[in-house]
Amino acid sequence: MSHDNYWTRARRHRISRRTMLGASAKAGVGAAGLALVGCGGDDDDDDAAPAAPAAAAAQAEEQAEEQAMEEDEQAQAAEQAMDDDEEEEQAAAAAGGPVRGGTVGLTWSESIYGGFNPYISLSGADHLGYLIYLYDSVLGFDKAGRIEPELAESWELPDDLTYIFNMRPGCLFQDGAACDANALQANMDYLANTEDLAGQDRAQAGISKAVSREVIDDLSWRMVNSEPFAPTLVNFLASPGTGMLISPAHFETTITDPVGAGPMFQTDYNEGENWVAERWDGYWDNDNVWVDGMEKLIIPDANSQWNAFLSGEVAWSGPPGGMTQAVKDQLIADGFQALSGTAQTWQQTWFNLNPDRPPEINLFRDPRLRRAAHLSIDREAINQIATEGLGKRSRAPVSQESWALLPDKDYYADSPNLDEAHQLMDAAGYGDGISGTYLSFATEFHRRMAEPVHNQLREAGFDFQFVENSEAVIIDRLLATQDWQMAVLTWESPFDPDPVLRNSIAGLMNWQYGSPEGGPRTGRADPALHPNDELLQALAETDQLVNASAVGPSQEDRIPHYDALFQNWTDNGWNYHIAQYNSGWAGQGNLENFEFRDVDGWVVGEGVMYLWFSTFTGPGGGNWCGVRARRAPLYHSPDPASPVGAAAAGRHPERESLACFVTASRGSSPPSSSCSSSASSPSC
Repeated sequence: MSHDNYWTRARRHRISRRTMLGASAKAGVGAAGLALVGCGGDDDDDDAAPAAPAAAAAQAEEQAEEQAMEEDEQAQAAEQAMDDDEEEEQAAAAAGGPVRGGTVGLTWSESIYGGFNPYISLSGADHLGYLIYLYDSVLGFDKAGRIEPELAESWELPDDLTYIFNMRPGCLFQDGAACDANALQANMDYLANTEDLAGQDRAQAGISKAVSREVIDDLSWRMVNSEPFAPTLVNFLASPGTGMLISPAHFETTITDPVGAGPMFQTDYNEGENWVAERWDGYWDNDNVWVDGMEKLIIPDANSQWNAFLSGEVAWSGPPGGMTQAVKDQLIADGFQALSGTAQTWQQTWFNLNPDRPPEINLFRDPRLRRAAHLSIDREAINQIATEGLGKRSRAPVSQESWALLPDKDYYADSPNLDEAHQLMDAAGYGDGISGTYLSFATEFHRRMAEPVHNQLREAGFDFQFVENSEAVIIDRLLATQDWQMAVLTWESPFDPDPVLRNSIAGLMNWQYGSPEGGPRTGRADPALHPNDELLQALAETDQLVNASAVGPSQEDRIPHYDALFQNWTDNGWNYHIAQYNSGWAGQGNLENFEFRDVDGWVVGEGVMYLWFSTFTGPGGGNWCGVRARRAPLYHSPDPASPVGAAAAGRHPERESLACFVTASRGSSPPSSSCSSSASSPSC
């Protein structure tokens, strides 16, 4: 892949404001001098005009001197302004205020899966790991999850069908093109004809009900829906979603060479190694971007990621076993920062319901077996094992923090119940147990719940082979629906349940389910054509409840509809939810404005917006942690007996149902340790 295009070349050597203004002032003086020379006579020209009178010549000389003095004063004033700016920055630094400079070092578990086109990628990891830095969305959200302006400066809803977005004046894409109403229209036209990697239209959710889309003027764009659809606005900020805008000239190339309107532009990407981006000086909110750039190290192993943080290679990271109170206390005592809370991400089971597969593959089309799997899972035990109780049992297809949940209702109060599970398995003809394949992602984040779930199912009689791999490999295998029975994945919905539920039903009725005649991924199955297909009819009933839940004018109006939908979802067992993750981040001591975002358990600004370093020593200087610049690390080899040392070594002695993991040394990281164990009996 070539990244050596004009836009990246033009930014490789950034010119400071001082240099630019100083050069401009000097260039002005030179231009004035040239202008005077150009007005002079030519002694060699026989037809030249007579020489000007002496008084006129003196007046011209005096004007030139005055102009030169004025321009010199302007240059001095510009120089003084730069000095004042530097003094202000120094004062801000002394007071702990924002100071520009530095490259944020971070880690990520996966290379990009679907490329850099936000409409094509269906992976949340792509969006959180890469795309959110390159592309801003039409709408954004604050720390509490409230919708706020982003590329659209404001929006209007003159009635329950009409949406007007007023785009931000002067907003540009990273190629200099205007990010205006015309660009929004071009993006929506392109999106309307673009499928994601699953052959679906997930990103189109924001325009799925539109009967008209039009440019009012350069800054105003209007869309009219066919029916009231409350989640419309949410889809313009969801990720993946409708709102991430691409520069229209780059629709066909953005999958490898992204051009958006976000705070960072990509300068380098090496699959399996790193991703590098720099601050874009033309960003509309650049006053709140204090760092010069970022580098993400692609490190699949969570323990190696943690060691990279402890050795000072990265600015912030999460402990591989989750943020326990003991780890948090130790980090703070050692001079780090530590944040903790609940993530808006949970783990859930998926069943292979593809009617085109043989019975040993699609056995979960029998609802008795889906319910038996649900009754075999002890969610509170998994929460205790995987998060030390810092997470939460999942109750429905939405996070525990969602406004859509009735506060006093537990949709999983009936589980675990192994006796009933065995009765259902026996009635379905599987009294001797069930064998098959169980898919999961191969990261610590997924594994710490997926392994205990696997163990509980195995004890209940579901003798599944545990298969894990990278997200890209597992998603490809999941979509093929050929050789697996159950998968355990993670999902999230911080703002509105509708995008998750709507896309889940679409997947079951299309890319995984399909029509019995056409097979999987051949178009949304039509229940009217298959009146005797009980599973398809049940999916259609759930689909109707999803639509009913999206109509209410307010969140409060929608809650009763969601209550009925969640109960239906649980009764049918389309995918059972297990537990909600806890979230915790550790930051280097010199990070300023390092804050926890309650709405989704992430760091405010994802480490680029609103965050700065309290000191800057420049290349090769000093002991500056959190910046990937090969400086001496702040933190050396933690005590193996301490909570932080145990986390760095991958040891979780309090979690009897989790495997131990090998820690790979990296740089000046703590000593590596290794052990071998089974998921049920660690021997570290």
